[in-house]
Amino acid sequence: MKKITALILILALSITLIRPETVYGSATVKLNKTKLELHEGETYSLKLKGSTGTVKWSSNKKSVATVSSKGKVKAIKEGQATITATYNNKKYKCTVTVLSGKKADVILTAFPFSGSTVEDYIESVKTFFPDYLDIKAYDERHIAVTVYETDRLEANKNINDSLIEYISSLLSDDSTKGVFTGYESDDLFQNIKLYTKKTVYEASPYALLIVSFNFAIISDVVQAVNLIDPAERVCNISVVDNTTGEVLYTN
Repeated sequence: MKKITALILILALSITLIRPETVYGSATVKLNKTKLELHEGETYSLKLKGSTGTVKWSSNKKSVATVSSKGKVKAIKEGQATITATYNNKKYKCTVTVLSGKKADVILTAFPFSGSTVEDYIESVKTFFPDYLDIKAYDERHIAVTVYETDRLEANKNINDSLIEYISSLLSDDSTKGVFTGYESDDLFQNIKLYTKKTVYEASPYALLIVSFNFAIISDVVQAVNLIDPAERVCNISVVDNTTGEVLYTN
């Protein structure tokens, strides 16, 4: 295997030395984007890589998206447009989809750790919202995350898959493993039922504290993404014995 590898390297070096144009041939001319999504009012600069002369830019639907003489695209209104770069009598195209520019404020409850402030909490939340437009304090207990409405709807559509994985890891964590055998919840996580074995549950006094705190955050996030006002949010958690159906805890 080492001999074969060495032979390949020698051949590669030989080809490079004998015919450098096969390695360093003329640069490929292409657009840096062939598909692009923008919200109304947003801009993006397209570039025709490998071009050295004049590039002519045009849009087939200026009512949807315009493009400057230097390739800067501006989204005007919802729809789809094709931006074309003409260079040396060849055309290079980018499909631009313009989405609604409508924005929404997702109001989240702040859960700062002891000694930290809401401002500290805002900084930590930023890493979880890569597409946010703005994050600010809403009041003493809440923050407002401004996002595009299309991003909010997309997040709402995909949130369940992420939550299933997260809850599964939560219930199998070392501190809660084996205590809760499953759960039920409505779509908004307003009413949550945890299943357990009474003897195991009573022998694990801290498990409920850990799980209920995490479910409270989940409930708040889900309701926030659904734009439910903080004053109208509820999170009811109950613990039920698997065998007897006895309610062991309810808040």
